[in-house]
Amino acid sequence: HDAASGACGARGAEFVATGRLAGGRTLAASVPQCAAMAPMNDALADLQERFAHQELAIEALNDVVVRQGRAIDALRAELDEVKRELRALRPSPVGGEAADEPPPPHY
Repeated sequence: HDAASGACGARGAEFVATGRLAGGRTLAASVPQCAAMAPMNDALADLQERFAHQELAIEALNDVVVRQGRAIDALRAELDEVKRELRALRPSPVGGEAADEPPPPHY
C-alpha cells in the first residue's frame, strides 16, 4: 500500500458516521471502512458517542444554572422588598428625636 491509496485500497471506501446532538446539530466524520481500520473506527465511534452525551449533559447543566440564576434574582428582589417593609415598620434609633424614645430601663 502506498500513502496515496491509503490503508484500505485505492481511495478507500468512506463512511459518514452521524450522530444527532442537541439542538438538531449533527456530528459527522469521514471514516474509512476496512478491516485494518476497525479498531480506529470503533474508537472514533466511542468518542463521538461520548461527545454527544457530554454535550447533552452540558446543555442540561446550563439549563439548571439559568433556572437557578432566575431564582436567585427573584429571591434578591423579595429580600429587598422585605427589607423595605421592615425599615418602614421600625424607625431608625439613630435618626429619631431623643424625646420620642422611652428612657432606658435602669432609670
